[in-house]
Amino acid sequence: MMRTILAVLCMATVLASPALADGYYVTAYGGANWNDTNESGPGWSAGSDVGTVVGAALGTPVKGIPGLRVEADASYRTNNLSIALGSTQLAARDETWAVMGNAVYDLPLALGPVHPYVLGGVGVGKRDISLKALSLSALQLENTGIVWQVGAGFNTTVADGVQVGLGYRYLDAPDIGLGPFSNTGGNQSVLVTATFAMN
Repeated sequence: MMRTILAVLCMATVLASPALADGYYVTAYGGANWNDTNESGPGWSAGSDVGTVVGAALGTPVKGIPGLRVEADASYRTNNLSIALGSTQLAARDETWAVMGNAVYDLPLALGPVHPYVLGGVGVGKRDISLKALSLSALQLENTGIVWQVGAGFNTTVADGVQVGLGYRYLDAPDIGLGPFSNTGGNQSVLVTATFAMN
């Protein structure tokens, strides 16, 4: 897993370095996360509470292509799960770590101080679902694989070299399954972002 993460970071750095136009920037973000665990079958059900997402990205504009930026992005998502097996209630936690390369396009729209954008990314992620079994021993399910995301949002300048914004992202995490329980790893997030120019 660590080798794969390093490879993705190196790839994103290679993409960004020759594209340097106006300098690098750092974006920090956080917000609410909803995953798609809301399933049931004969004698069982599983549901997810609203969770959280935090992350950061290092990016730069692409020289010669107005509005296009590339980023190396790292994020963490977590949601509490409630699983019912007959009359037995189990508490669990669903966690996803992801490292991705993003392409971001700032839309050429005249909206005053608001700058809308769209985003797409691909990379690697690790997902864990951990729960307490009846014996109180920890049971953990995990999967590592390709992840991808799409999103949109807007930024507005609040100071020299500083922007804040709101955004939405859909991230597809690795699938996890155990017996009748399966989950495709879809996550929807609403984010608050802060971006700082490094020139």
